[in-house]
Amino acid sequence: IARKVRGLLNRITEASVQNIAYEIGSVVETYRVQKKLVQDLICGELIRAAVEGPRASAQFAAVTAVCVFGLAAQLGSSEVIAKFVALLAEKIEQALADEDSQQGLRALHNLVLTLVHLASIGAVNYATVFSLLFRLKDTFSEADVECV
Repeated sequence: IARKVRGLLNRITEASVQNIAYEIGSVVETYRVQKKLVQDLICGELIRAAVEGPRASAQFAAVTAVCVFGLAAQLGSSEVIAKFVALLAEKIEQALADEDSQQGLRALHNLVLTLVHLASIGAVNYATVFSLLFRLKDTFSEADVECV
């Protein structure tokens, strides 16, 4: 089941995001898999792709945000969004700590962009984005400016 979900997430594009969310919902119903297991897998894979994957770009950040929102709707669970944002915040903190490396800066850019897209589609409140901006103003390093 994990391989099937990973395979679906690896094929995600702007055009396929709705179908993939539907297929993942079908996997959960067909195999009667616990939603928590699928939520953990989805959040982990999408965050990993945003941080490490070769497809980490502004377009992929937007698709990732829409995918998370669509999966939350398909699974009937806002926990997907909450879990994703919690993991996103954790990875943003890690990227801020690793701001000296090029990969850390790219990861930071992609993660913040994903958060902004989540706010723009109504998945999270803009107060979350402003909270991040207030956090960044405290240190105001080069990586923080890059985020803004």
